[in-house]
Amino acid sequence: MTNLTKAALAETLKEMIKTCPLDKITVKDLADRCQVNRQTFYYHFRDIYELVDWIIEQNFLKKFEQFMQEDNLTKNLKTMSDYVDEHKAFSLNVYRSVGKERAERYINHHIEQWLVSYLFVESSFEHNEMQIKFYVYGITGFIVDWLEGTIDLSTEELCGKLLYIVKSELVKVN
Repeated sequence: MTNLTKAALAETLKEMIKTCPLDKITVKDLADRCQVNRQTFYYHFRDIYELVDWIIEQNFLKKFEQFMQEDNLTKNLKTMSDYVDEHKAFSLNVYRSVGKERAERYINHHIEQWLVSYLFVESSFEHNEMQIKFYVYGITGFIVDWLEGTIDLSTEELCGKLLYIVKSELVKVN
């Protein structure tokens, strides 16, 4: 029942965020719309932002990890970009609501985890921390510019270009 309640709260928030900025959604509004009481919400989450983190972790990060573990990354690029497109409105609203600095820290953290695990599997080359950070900040910058609309690429094109950079620049056997 716990996961069902969390999922119901998550789906309700994703629906609400389509028409209302995240920072304007209250726990009371969310609970009422989901037909649960506020205590039920607080049993599962401290606040709306913890629910957002849970949504990102459950929906995007698990999907991203599955995608990155596939043998043929290029083959799965379309699947991943379609998934990102489907959730772009949610991502953009969250990005705008939590603030650029917090969002970039969050993106940096997950891009770094992915890069380190990907490079460990794909390359015998020892990468230093500075080199990893350089690519993390670059990838995050592209993602942020794309979210803000300053890069006019489809999701598939963006993912393809970033994947190309990682595969051609970082995955080299010494």
